[in-house]
Amino acid sequence: MDKYKGLISIFSDALEKSKDYHIAYIYQVGYVSLVGLLSKSEGQNLSMIVDEIFSSPEVMAESLLRNWRCATVFSYIIAHFQSNVFSHYHTICAPANSINKDNSCYDINSNS
Repeated sequence: MDKYKGLISIFSDALEKSKDYHIAYIYQVGYVSLVGLLSKSEGQNLSMIVDEIFSSPEVMAESLLRNWRCATVFSYIIAHFQSNVFSHYHTICAPANSINKDNSCYDINSNS
């Protein structure tokens, strides 16, 4: 099996989940990474650029690993952020409950 195709099959799950990182083969250029949005439902390229032309399978492997690491870290950050925000929802909303009934804020310059 071609080393490039082998790498694509190894990282197929990560590539399918990715919304903005794609691998393509361009005739007379070779394998490249494309960065941008692709509307899979319409099969239409919304906005995409060639990020890197792979000169060897090793370079492609480095790019795939870099993308996989970024996606893994990003999903962890999002999950951690959401769990912290939702667990502290009442604390975040507490200042909003101190607004006057007429929706005006407290006047810090008043003497009362």
